[in-house]
Amino acid sequence: PRVICLGHEAAVVWLGRCMLEGHAAVASLCACGHLNVWDPADGRCLSASPAPLLGGAVATAAAAYPAGGDVLLGGEATALWRVRLATMERHVAAEAEDWCVALSLSLEPPPAPPPSSSSATSPAVARRSSRTLLIASCTWRVLSAPSA
Repeated sequence: PRVICLGHEAAVVWLGRCMLEGHAAVASLCACGHLNVWDPADGRCLSASPAPLLGGAVATAAAAYPAGGDVLLGGEATALWRVRLATMERHVAAEAEDWCVALSLSLEPPPAPPPSSSSATSPAVARRSSRTLLIASCTWRVLSAPSA
């Protein structure tokens, strides 16, 4: 069966599995920064951000926390935002030096990038609790002046 989720006004830049109040769900992020959470069985919108979550910056990447309930957002802004899906409350998870173009979360450290790549990957967020070590790996757009 097909499920159609209607609700974004801009292009969807991320779609991922998540947990909302203990139940499996699907989250989507559009380029204007709105985040929606959907019931995968029937397409109902379960939660939606009332306003863009990146303060007007273009959203480019997101990742769901492995433990569920939260999503990390990045984009053409110099911060990564952690959003609680049930309430859509957000707070800065990490400051950055440049825009985030890709984002992943895991319980293991990310592999080191090749030394001569045009983008840099760095662990932008590292938080240790009594149970887990969470690493957020970001790929940052490297802007350089054209050579003459």
